[in-house]
Amino acid sequence: MVSGFFVDFVMKSYEEYAEDLLNSEKIVDESSDKDNLSNWRKKDEFKYPGIYLLYPKFKINDGKQIYLKVGISRGLKRRIRDHFSSRVTDRDPTGATTLTRHMHKDSALEKRFEKDFSIRADRQWFLKEKCFFKILPIEKFKELSYSEKYDELREIEIMFENKPEEIRYIG
Repeated sequence: MVSGFFVDFVMKSYEEYAEDLLNSEKIVDESSDKDNLSNWRKKDEFKYPGIYLLYPKFKINDGKQIYLKVGISRGLKRRIRDHFSSRVTDRDPTGATTLTRHMHKDSALEKRFEKDFSIRADRQWFLKEKCFFKILPIEKFKELSYSEKYDELREIEIMFENKPEEIRYIG
């Protein structure tokens, strides 16, 4: 299953990766002293490519949806940091990440938490206080070319996206 501290992709199926992610104990939670981004930045594994799930700390839609988002990254550190920063750009005023763009359109969660997700501070508050990331760094993927890395990670991501009833933000 797991060789040493990191997952060995040569011997794994996409289903096994998905299971490893669901069972991962690697959490990034900005409201936690132990699991916050500052502590993760010190760990080499956080620089590796991988996949992540964004979990809410509350029930969505009476518990039908389990995750807010599934995502992939060539470097988890940068991607998770970008999500927590929740910035917008001149090129795309709704958000520099897909997550930020989804949040801009989510009037149900805005209403539920009495926040305005067009405001960066409100998005940041929501991600820090109401969510956490579960991550699966995959060291071996750093050896792949850009397109190979993306293709492999994307196959794992698609497994989750093929269950839209469980994920709020697809894409």
